[in-house]
Parts: sequence; structure tokens; C-alpha cells
Amino acid sequence: MRPQSRRLAILAPLLLVIGCTVPTFQHPLVSPGESLLPTELSGSYRFQNPEENSDAAYLHVGAAGEEFPRGFVRLIGVNRPADPTAAIKSDTLLGFTRRVGDELILHLPVPKSGNLEQQSTVWAERFDSGEVSAYLLVRIHVTAKGLELTLLNNEFLIQEIRAGRLTGTHIPKDPTKMLSTDTIAITASTEELNAFFAKHVRGDLFTANAMRFVRID
Repeated sequence: MRPQSRRLAILAPLLLVIGCTVPTFQHPLVSPGESLLPTELSGSYRFQNPEENSDAAYLHVGAAGEEFPRGFVRLIGVNRPADPTAAIKSDTLLGFTRRVGDELILHLPVPKSGNLEQQSTVWAERFDSGEVSAYLLVRIHVTAKGLELTLLNNEFLIQEIRAGRLTGTHIPKDPTKMLSTDTIAITASTEELNAFFAKHVRGDLFTANAMRFVRID
């Protein structure tokens, strides 16, 4: 599965992976209704882009609202192009977190259409877990200065699936088809995932490259 998100400005650095392999999870680490809102996560941030003369990306994280299960957060992203004549883009995503040790695991529910952009349409007034096809997971590390977001390590997931230590499937990309990507679908239960993440959350489960956001509020 490759969740579609071609125009999302939110979490621009994070969603650079769209178009590449994005692992999906059939089950979350915690039921959406049982998630707790991490107060240290709320605030406004600016992405630390190492490239000069690049677009400026901002992120605001806050409670999703009373119409959503407790613990749900609303992430509002704004992308200001370096080109002053280009339009500023903004988007919104919904998610919730699970604390694993000192880390927060952000869950982004994917609608049955497979399109993250349709979150705001499918769940405009309330969240219905029956409309979720899968979850995307991202590690968030809260620092004294802001946030560090890290993506899953696909090679490690494939290794663990092949070794039988993680329940899921890996379908290699088809070299005869353009834009073909690998498919990594994790079907492990919530209990299995919690044990797996507790063991590997600070190890090889996530990539070494973090995307850093500095708090500005």
C-alpha cells in the first residue's frame, strides 16, 4: 500500500517519503479512544532545514477538539515557499500518540481510500474507526528545544518479517512497472506491537536521520 498525499504541505519534510515505501500497520499500539494527549507536544514549531534558500515549514500541534476521542491531536502544517511569488500552502492532519519509554509514537489514521488528504473530509465532524484502512507510525522525540521526528527503518522491518519476529508481509516492487514500490504491511496485534516497539524503539526500528523542529511559541 502506498498512501497518497501528493499535495500535503503539512509535515513537508516527513511526507517526502510519499512516493517511496511507507509501512502500514493494521493495528495501532493503543486504541484511539484510550490515547492520552501529551501536553509537552502542544505548541508551534519551525522545521530546521539544512538547505539555504529553501522553503520554510511550520507545524502547530494541539488538541483535535471535543468531537474527537481524547488524546487526538490536530497537526496544522504551513509551507512558505522561498519564491515570494508562490502561494503559501497549509494542510491539516489528525492523529494520536502512544508513549513507549521516553518516546511518542504518532499514529496517522489512513482512510479506506488510502489518501491522507481525505482525513479532513472523512472525519470532518467525528472519528469513526470503521473508516480506517491502516495507520502510519512516526517516532517523536521531545527535546528541550523542540521535536525530532524519525521515520521507520524499512530494511529492519523487512528483516524482522523474514525472520518471523514480526507478523506482516513484504512484497518487493515490480521492476517492470514504473513508479512501483515495495509494500510493507504489518498485521501484528496491538499486544505484539507494544512488545516489539518496547524492545526496538531506541534501536534499529527507526532510521538514524531525524527531522528537527524548533519550538517558536
